[in-house]
Amino acid sequence: MAVAEIPTRNERQAYHLLRGAFIAAPIAAGFDKFTDKLGNWDRYLSDGLAERLPMRRHTFMKTVGAIEMAAGVLVAIKPKWGAPIVSAWLGGIVANMMLKPRYRDIALRDLGLAVGALALSRLANDMSRERAYREAA
Repeated sequence: MAVAEIPTRNERQAYHLLRGAFIAAPIAAGFDKFTDKLGNWDRYLSDGLAERLPMRRHTFMKTVGAIEMAAGVLVAIKPKWGAPIVSAWLGGIVANMMLKPRYRDIALRDLGLAVGALALSRLANDMSRERAYREAA
């Protein structure tokens, strides 16, 4: 983005919508790994992966939850760093879901979310440049 290219109102709105979603969703999903109120998260872990873990399936999913909450907080604090991490994390979820034929629809959904997180990353770069431009002016 050249100095003269200030993000449009629509781009700023898209940024704020995506940022809010990628803060709230990982924090909510991560927190729910400890309560299982939204669903039984353990069932989504592929059996092949679970067999290789040095811990119980549920303990692993709680660890996943803590990492997801941290990723949501990172998006809140520094979206241009947090968003690509969330996208990569979602890529890992997609790979896991592809190992479970019953949940390949979830893999497709999470692939879309991963792309959305990458879009947020791109917009976050533009927003940080806009902020730097305004501060320099």
